[in-house]
Formats: sequence, structure tokens, C-alpha cells
Amino acid sequence: MTKICPYCCELVPDEAIKCKNCQSLLKSSKQCPQCAEVVREAARICRYCRYEFVPVSEKRDEAQLMAGREPLEYTIAATPLGAMICESSITALFFPPQVTITHEAIHFKKWGLLGLRTYSQKISPSKIASVRYISGVIWGTLVIETYGGGIPDLVVRGLDKSEAREAVKVIEQFVMPKAEK
Repeated sequence: MTKICPYCCELVPDEAIKCKNCQSLLKSSKQCPQCAEVVREAARICRYCRYEFVPVSEKRDEAQLMAGREPLEYTIAATPLGAMICESSITALFFPPQVTITHEAIHFKKWGLLGLRTYSQKISPSKIASVRYISGVIWGTLVIETYGGGIPDLVVRGLDKSEAREAVKVIEQFVMPKAEK
């Protein structure tokens, strides 16, 4: 059996995923977000790269995420202009500082000497005393204070305000030890 492509009116087989004439995706197909190949809409696994599609009805809710069943990796970077102005560094314009938040640690990365030198800092959740957001006129600042004085406090300037607020929420909900809240 055949059907008509809605884009170019070419006859294509019913089981076709792409139109052989115009290469358009047909209604019963979707594009894999990992390898960009076209697969059937009902596919649960991409036949090219083995990517697993998760239907919206099966996505985990926030309670499951909070329980630690799903890995967390949240990365934010300062805006280039904000980082350059707040850090007084031309390097920050090209290499803005970034923070990656996971369940195990918070990783801070900053570049110097036009990207030739890298400064990294890792803070484990047990060393976090508090986390806060400071609102500036244009950009926000994320401040992570630590216990003990052995690890310096982490201050990231020049962040987009909404991203900085979101980072504080993520750290408070998913990273900081439950006893400290």
C-alpha cells in the first residue's frame, strides 16, 4: 500500500519514514535527538545509536529526582560580558567561569591567561555551609560558603540572574546534606 507525502505529493510506501523525493519526515516518524536519524514515532530505542526514548507519561517526577534515583548534572556559565566586567578580566569574555552541580560535588572552573591556565575547585556536599544568591543591577552572583576554612568560599559573578537563582534551588534541594537544611 502507498500513501501521499503531505509535502511534495509523491507516492511513498505506508511503512516509509522519509519521503524518497523530498526527504521530509512523515507523520509517523520522529528524529533521534542523539544521532539525528529518523525513526518511527512508536520507537522506544533508536535503531542506529541505541538511544532510549522516554515517553512523556513515563518521565520521572521531581520526587523521584529528589530521592536520588536519577543522576543530576546541572551546569551554568557566567555570561561573557558579565564575567568580563565583574571579574575585570578580558579572558572571562572568551572563557566565562562555569559551575557544574552533581550529587557528589560542585565543580567550579575558571580560565586565565587567555585560556592557557585553568583554575578548578571541587566542593563536596558535606563541606557546604550555605548557598545564596546576590542580585546585582544586571547580573547575579552565586555564593557557596564552606565549613572549616580549608576550602575557600566559591563566588561566581556575572551569572544570568534566573540561572543563579535556579542554581541555588538545585543545590539546596539535591546537593546539600538533609541534616543541614
